[in-house]
Amino acid sequence: PGLYLIRNYGLGSWQNYIEDKDLIYRDIEELSPSLEVANGTPDILNLVDLNLNTRARIGRSPQTGNDWIMVRLKDPASISGLWLRNDGFTSDYPRALQIGVVEDCSLENIKATDDFSMFKIVSSYSPWEGQIKLTKAGVPYFGPITDIKVTFAPQENIRCILIKQPVAEAFYDWSATGIQLAFAKDPQNP
Repeated sequence: PGLYLIRNYGLGSWQNYIEDKDLIYRDIEELSPSLEVANGTPDILNLVDLNLNTRARIGRSPQTGNDWIMVRLKDPASISGLWLRNDGFTSDYPRALQIGVVEDCSLENIKATDDFSMFKIVSSYSPWEGQIKLTKAGVPYFGPITDIKVTFAPQENIRCILIKQPVAEAFYDWSATGIQLAFAKDPQNP
């Protein structure tokens, strides 16, 4: 599996990989975010209700390839990844995934449009094949496709996070039960 991952995604997709044991995941609800989605779904608040039995349908069947969630944080944060929860809705994972970040999240700088060129893409998988994990020997492999955890090199002072599903899928929804952001553990206080 490691050779396949390296051949299709190159060395960069996992060289900055951070293991889960080195991260702390926090529900976005703790960070007082505002949320937007491409389809304006009214159930978007299910992402912050801390109830893993409710979901927000971001990309209803069919997924258009222009399905996205934008998370605007109240205060800047240094993040190292995210976990897009889909507990119990195992067929509703994104068929591809792009994560973008930007420091300035003011309304005049970022409009909820299809043009996200101002975002720095920190992670991109097409197709989405699962979380990258490492064996004890350091060889990369994909975990379960329904475990939507993405880690990347730490990004400082982030106010806006774009989670985009950029491919069309005719038969399945893309939904999530919650979002958690990953933060590097303090080495002085593990």
